[in-house]
Amino acid sequence: MRYPSKRRAPYGKFAACGGTFDRLHDGHKALLLKAFSSAERVLVGVTSQDFAEKKTLGEIIQPLKERRTAVAAFLSSKRLLWRASLTEISDEYGPLLSARCPCDCIVVSPETLPGARRVNSARRRKRLPRLPIAVCRLVLAADRRRISSMRVRIGDCNRAGAVFFKSAKPFTLGPRLRTILRKPFGSFFPTAASASAFIRRTKPTKLVLVGDLTSRVLARLKPDVCVIDGKIMRKKVPRMRFGEKTVSVRNPAGRITPVLYSALRSALRDGRVLVSVLGEEDLAVLPAVLFAPLGSAVVYGQPPSRGSRPPGLVVVTVDEAKKQQTLRILRAR
Repeated sequence: MRYPSKRRAPYGKFAACGGTFDRLHDGHKALLLKAFSSAERVLVGVTSQDFAEKKTLGEIIQPLKERRTAVAAFLSSKRLLWRASLTEISDEYGPLLSARCPCDCIVVSPETLPGARRVNSARRRKRLPRLPIAVCRLVLAADRRRISSMRVRIGDCNRAGAVFFKSAKPFTLGPRLRTILRKPFGSFFPTAASASAFIRRTKPTKLVLVGDLTSRVLARLKPDVCVIDGKIMRKKVPRMRFGEKTVSVRNPAGRITPVLYSALRSALRDGRVLVSVLGEEDLAVLPAVLFAPLGSAVVYGQPPSRGSRPPGLVVVTVDEAKKQQTLRILRAR
């Protein structure tokens, strides 16, 4: 079998690379392409579910089958799949400590370079030859920090490296978007009991409640963040107490200001925070969805429509598609 290039593969016939490959992003793609430029064939190790779930927010890491399928689909799109052997690995060593392993080199990211060195140390103890290590380039997000699956999971950036906080600009609600946002942004529930049952069943990563009434009726669910403005149906009410910290911000009606963006981002990181808005908090749902970790839930009250829909609660389940939809709304003018 010949390497499809005029030049010989620099490290020989077989390279090894591995990873969790959760939510396959541009950094993963750079690693895979580096591996295939380093050898004729590549052994790609995809971490087992038990091993993967030890990572930050491991409970929302994609199932092994989805991660493996995503790797195969990317390699197929680059016409590289025929040169790959995909295998499940349950630790950082994989098959590399076996004398039967055919690999001639290890391809890693700068982050996993220490792991490759540990592999060579273990091989030396087994009297196996040291494997050369090839390090792929670091792929940076828009904030000049590396793209990682963890950053995608915690809601910091997307797979292409767009950083949500940097993308969040001051926002003013226009007539067209006002019409769009009158519709529920997530799943509609006619009662607090039905919304509460759904939230308990789905066990969100984090729970954000937006609105005074919503925060009061769902307080037993132990939310991470509550956002209030001291009004229910435009009527002033006493401001509730919640959590270990209260942050007060000014935010006019129909707008999202930089201070509200910052307050929500910090509150989601700290947890058990009350964001008390002087002005109006109706649009706080959007930055809450944008900054919340994947698998979170953002809940707000939905007023009655002019048609037949009664008032109720809307639960927005935060996933990558919902974040991108939110970003498109915030960028619209």
